[in-house]
Amino acid sequence: MKKLTMLVALTCATATITFAQKGTKEMKYRRSSLYTIMVPSDKLTGEAKEVVTATFDTLAIPDKYNDHNLKVRHIDLTKIEVTPEEVKAAEEIRGGHKKGIAGLAKKGLNFAKKAVSKSETGGMGGDEKVAKILKFFKENYIANKLIGKWYNESKTLKGGSHFNTNLITERGLFGASQEELNKYKGVIGGKNKIMDAAEKDLVPRTFVMVTSYAYQSSEEVAAMAAAGSAVAGGTVGAITQLTASAAAAVLKGYFITTTSYLFQLDWDEEKMLTFYEKYWNAKDTKAFDTDTTFQLKYVGKTSDFAPATLKLTLKGDEMGMKLISRATARATDASIAKLQKKYEVFKTLSVLNVSDDGSTMYAYVGKKEGVKKGDKFEVLEQEADEDGNITFKKIGTVKVAKGMIWDNRAGAGEKLEGEAETKEDDDDDDIAYDKPYTTFEGKPGKGMEMGGLWLRQLK
Repeated sequence: MKKLTMLVALTCATATITFAQKGTKEMKYRRSSLYTIMVPSDKLTGEAKEVVTATFDTLAIPDKYNDHNLKVRHIDLTKIEVTPEEVKAAEEIRGGHKKGIAGLAKKGLNFAKKAVSKSETGGMGGDEKVAKILKFFKENYIANKLIGKWYNESKTLKGGSHFNTNLITERGLFGASQEELNKYKGVIGGKNKIMDAAEKDLVPRTFVMVTSYAYQSSEEVAAMAAAGSAVAGGTVGAITQLTASAAAAVLKGYFITTTSYLFQLDWDEEKMLTFYEKYWNAKDTKAFDTDTTFQLKYVGKTSDFAPATLKLTLKGDEMGMKLISRATARATDASIAKLQKKYEVFKTLSVLNVSDDGSTMYAYVGKKEGVKKGDKFEVLEQEADEDGNITFKKIGTVKVAKGMIWDNRAGAGEKLEGEAETKEDDDDDDIAYDKPYTTFEGKPGKGMEMGGLWLRQLK
């Protein structure tokens, strides 16, 4: 176990290395907040389960999000019972997304249908899984706990309340001077306008990502890809157009696969006022802790995979453990990246930097964030009104420069013996091996010379 912990720590440390560049200006902005939860499937057992779990527990929340993790980080969905009505409700929430299955029968890929229906969800359908997750949230008052974390809930009464706004101040008022704070006092309950704007902006952008992990063969992964399971990766665009047998030809070995479900805190001005009116000055927090007014809502899902080992790992296979750990980190990052591309509300911003001589535009994003050749990004300018409301105005568009993508994935540049194969090496010519950032080209719009611009990836 000690050796496993060291291997996992090394993998995760590699994934979080950052670089400081001359002329880079540190810019802060209001980030979304993220809480991640792991769900093991029936395709994750033994030593592989130990490695994946240890890696997940060590992975840091991406720096473009605030870490809003709670104590509970694992869910066993097999212990949660749901009714047919609850599953039906989840199906309606999900919009009845049933892609991939209908076309399989026409192609005669019966084994592919079996792989999609069970390997993705650990023997339960997607709607059932969403229903169980939502039930877990409701029965454990996860939304209340997330709100409680925002407002530093305490069992001890301090200053007339069990709550405070210190965390919101820390995450949302980084650019406001004391003079500015004093200028806009007295809007809601003694709060100033800037605080009110930060609160309304930050708290609703609280997300929970629940990820199911599996350790699967290339045949199972190929079946999922051929079924159109929305799997991302360097070669998946081609794989999803192939039959399962053809897809298997470009995959070899065993892979860590993920299916990630994204949820968002259901929070608006009405719920915020309810919170303040009912609980801010309450004598204790018991009623708040169990108030079912506060819930999470389903946003959507995505799936991904990362190559692990050429063969099933044996007990004590140190290299195999390292490969599985690296694959877990990469598949997790890829799921987050794909959710960002798929759902506008979950997208993040990156600072657009410019070199001292003005010849190079670059940003600290790369393959870890799902950047690929030809990707386009909006160039945004941040604006704030007198009430502290922040908006972003599009002023231009840039695209990734050829051969200038930063490979910042876990274990980047490290060739490990016994790694599963995906034929992704075809994309190596797009990697900038000598630069710890991705370079862009195009017309960023007026104001580039002034700095203070942001990038947001287009679909």
